[in-house]
Amino acid sequence: MIEIKNSINWYLVKINKSIAAIETFKSPVNYDELRFQYSILIESMFSLIDYIEDKKTIFNNSKFEIERKIKKEIGFEGNIIMDYMRELRNSIIHRGEDVVSAGNVINGRFAILAPDNVTNRSGNLIEKPKDMFLDKLLSILDNATKNVTKSELHRLNVLEESNVQSINDLATRIKNIPIPHHAPDEVKMMIKAHQEKTLEEDIFSMATDLYNASLINLKGNLDIRMNIQHLS
Repeated sequence: MIEIKNSINWYLVKINKSIAAIETFKSPVNYDELRFQYSILIESMFSLIDYIEDKKTIFNNSKFEIERKIKKEIGFEGNIIMDYMRELRNSIIHRGEDVVSAGNVINGRFAILAPDNVTNRSGNLIEKPKDMFLDKLLSILDNATKNVTKSELHRLNVLEESNVQSINDLATRIKNIPIPHHAPDEVKMMIKAHQEKTLEEDIFSMATDLYNASLINLKGNLDIRMNIQHLS
């Protein structure tokens, strides 16, 4: 579970860094940076969704169940928003789509219009959601994805503080950290001596501190939401 927790947290870091950057954009703005951050945000959201889909056996989910849960969490236009944003992501990755080509400044912040004429791989037009601003659609997807991700992690007790099994696994890893083969012999001897002197309870205490610190970080990243008050 440690790898899953860390991987999910990394996707959240990417999502939240792009959100933070987008929320600071004011006129005039570097166009390439604007396009980059919106593209990274969309890509990272679906990277997180697809990662949980890839781990569906561990999460006890059926095929594509994670997307169905997110669509349900979105509620109104859940299917339309998810399908539209998925194909927008595909257009960015596979066809170099510019998702910030149209927009306006509202209350001092950029408001990007959701692109028209988004198509799937077959060239068929995807139904566009009713919300005209991409920022609103991103906020909806961000909120739903994080809510569902949090629920999925709760089901597996990943968000449980001082999870004994996870801490024991981490303690075992710390205990068995290999000595770098390229280190000088004197350094190898020092590392080995330190490992032999370190008590089991000290290793467990270290693992507990590391685990709980990473858990606080993960929970914090799950709670961040995209601010779209400028559209109110």
